[in-house]
Amino acid sequence: MPGTAGKISLNKLFILFLFSYSFLFIHSSAFSAEATLSRKRLHDHWEIIFVGENRIGYSNTTIDRLALNHSIQLETSRKTYLKIKRFGQDLQMTSVLRTTESETGDLFQFEYEIKNPPAKPSSVVGVIKGNQLVLTSTVNGQKSEKKKFWQIGTKSPIYQEYLLKKRTLKPETSLHFKAFIPEYNKVTDINISAGVHRRTTLLNKEKRKLLVLRITQSILPTMPMRAYMDEKGNILKSEMDFLGKKMITYNVPKEVALQAISGEELDLAVGTLVRVHRINKAHKTKKVVYEITSKGCEPADLLVNDETQEVKKTEKGKALVTVTQIKLNPIRRNAKVGKKYLKPSSFIQTRDARIVQLAHQVVGSSVDPLRVAYQLEKLVHKKVSEKNFSTALASAAEVAQSLQGDCTEHAVLLAALLRVKRIPSRIVVGMVYTARQQAFGGHMWTEALIGNQWVPLDATMGQGGIGAAHIKMGTSSFSDDGPSPITAFLPLHQILGNMEINILSSE
Repeated sequence: MPGTAGKISLNKLFILFLFSYSFLFIHSSAFSAEATLSRKRLHDHWEIIFVGENRIGYSNTTIDRLALNHSIQLETSRKTYLKIKRFGQDLQMTSVLRTTESETGDLFQFEYEIKNPPAKPSSVVGVIKGNQLVLTSTVNGQKSEKKKFWQIGTKSPIYQEYLLKKRTLKPETSLHFKAFIPEYNKVTDINISAGVHRRTTLLNKEKRKLLVLRITQSILPTMPMRAYMDEKGNILKSEMDFLGKKMITYNVPKEVALQAISGEELDLAVGTLVRVHRINKAHKTKKVVYEITSKGCEPADLLVNDETQEVKKTEKGKALVTVTQIKLNPIRRNAKVGKKYLKPSSFIQTRDARIVQLAHQVVGSSVDPLRVAYQLEKLVHKKVSEKNFSTALASAAEVAQSLQGDCTEHAVLLAALLRVKRIPSRIVVGMVYTARQQAFGGHMWTEALIGNQWVPLDATMGQGGIGAAHIKMGTSSFSDDGPSPITAFLPLHQILGNMEINILSSE
């Protein structure tokens, strides 16, 4: 049954969120192809990261000013290290962001890399060429390239760090600009509003009177950050709500930041759970009606409305959600669908030899695609035999090789196998009920287009489709031409930690 902790991933998306969090108002790194005439270190900043009382990692940011043959550039580097637990298993991740930009924040190029053993490092390099951003991504050792429109005036991910030092805010003033966030492959609107000076306690228990900043950005509009800045434009402390706790960073000396994290690791899996009343035979249910409440956002704005899930806003902060097990129509002909649901991508490598070999273990796609889809669901459930929580997000090719992982690995591998069989597929992010914890937690599964219906499949469970105990919050093709795959997680980022789920009825 899916209620066991060993079978379901309930929180790995939040690990990716932790990295994106760090770019809301600080730091980066860079590199230059031109000959350097002089280099001056402007900034070397270390900070320590807490969630609640648990220290989970550190970051280091440097900013150098380079005098080149024909211009002045800024070269910055930000490294973030996290160590946490997921259902008792250690998970360690390191990210490095490097940028080269002008003194006014105009981005020239960047490189963003994530290391999360045992998965291979993944990276994306972006170069601005006129009004185009040329992106080269590397996943599982394979490169892919795409181009997207670049709006002149969009700032680098770390522009605000340098800006605050160069143009210190006064009380009751504000700043606004657009910045590119590499993790999401999106531009975000950033607003920094200065309030008044308030006394706050730093990590060493020192009390300082600092200017309070409120920082918001359009990718996660319901998750504002509060930062405390000194008279030189240094952020000494920041905090924001996260999973019902506070995520807090402190400016510290290097030796403090690098102290080993041992015996105090946070297990995020428990923090993501939303406790509910028991649902009998939850994953065999035909229909469940939920009342979802949130203090920080409108649930109706974050949930998917489709043929299996009806969402109605009832009052401020509340939504009535009716989830119904899909009723399959007779298959006449396939609906027209975008090529992105059939094409290979960096994370869904349909031309990988192991994936093709796995797909060919199931036959009959030209006769009954629904039967093939269910067979593939069971195949992935059986083949991914080692339920491993140490990887944040592996690609389908990596899963086909390692045959280990949790819900995200099951979902991407099944999506790839479906596409090999010429069945359109997409990834779904949402929440699932787990009987053992008697709670809902973050989850990922797959949908296959059969005829004119998107049919839900959950290879983590492998029971031949799903009942009404999955709540859908976003979908993604994982296409290289679209937003970053982790954008599908954004609704969950905004609501978990501030939500309640009541079971009104089930049948």
